[in-house]
Amino acid sequence: MRIVASIPVHEQPEVVLDQVNNFKKFVPDVVIVIHASKEFGDEFERFYQLHKKNFTDVYLNPANFYVDWGDGALMDVHISNFIFMSNIMDFDYYILHASNDMYVKHGIEDYISRYDAGFQRHIIKEQSQWWPGNKALKDGQLYYIMNEMGRDDIIASQVEGSFYKKEIFEKLVDTISKSEFLRDQGLKYTREEIVFPTIADTLVSEGKRGYPTTFSEVHVYDRRLWRCRHIAWGIFHRSGMYRIVPRYMYDQFEERKEDKFRLSDSWRITPTIVRNIIYGNRSFINRNMYLCDDRTKYQLYDGHFYSVKRVKRDIDDKLRIYINSL
Repeated sequence: MRIVASIPVHEQPEVVLDQVNNFKKFVPDVVIVIHASKEFGDEFERFYQLHKKNFTDVYLNPANFYVDWGDGALMDVHISNFIFMSNIMDFDYYILHASNDMYVKHGIEDYISRYDAGFQRHIIKEQSQWWPGNKALKDGQLYYIMNEMGRDDIIASQVEGSFYKKEIFEKLVDTISKSEFLRDQGLKYTREEIVFPTIADTLVSEGKRGYPTTFSEVHVYDRRLWRCRHIAWGIFHRSGMYRIVPRYMYDQFEERKEDKFRLSDSWRITPTIVRNIIYGNRSFINRNMYLCDDRTKYQLYDGHFYSVKRVKRDIDDKLRIYINSL
């Protein structure tokens, strides 16, 4: 079984090589395709050529997109990487990653071979705490694709660790291209987390759908933040404070609280989390299996974790050093 892993990169060439070595260590036969962003392309091309002997079964996509958060370019990157590799070789599965993912465990090949694809099925509804979903509900271009496919609901999933059989991703790309999907630069949100799973959910039956294989700290962040918001909002209303405190002041309070929470790092990946993943700690898995955005409760994982996100793009980062010692 041949797996192709797609990785967009935009900084730190030595960290990219470190990530390649990590992938090869835990998924020995993986083929890697790298897309270097437009502003990073020349620098990484020089590094790639200089260290080419260390990049076995690693391909550098000659295309270079400008990648700006929320502009949909990451969707284009993964599609471009797929088309590039499809013209070079045949393969069985296509797995999507980010440049701050690292593997911590062997065995992903056996897991993904059971399914046609792996992604979360987060149904987006109005007034969700997950704000990109609220943006997607306003995206007319997305609805055009959905109408073409005859579906009504929008599905979201993390990208990292999501995977697809080659023929499934081929159909996904074909659907996007036939729909003449054009990104609306004025509506910034993570389209790659919406468009891919929404289309895939139409193509893949429930029994043939697995889950992403990367444990993401983003969901730990969301779970804790949304719980705090839920409690604060309840107090604000039940106590009657909303009658005397203007809404804009409450919103400012929420923003300050979120800024403080973000800086706390209490939700980051740690060596303890890595060990829980390696040893399959059931309590840890159960705590992190589901998430609720106040409108929908949805399953994130089924306990089959093989990689983690995020690991800082710093070669001397303590977590990176720890993972490299495994």
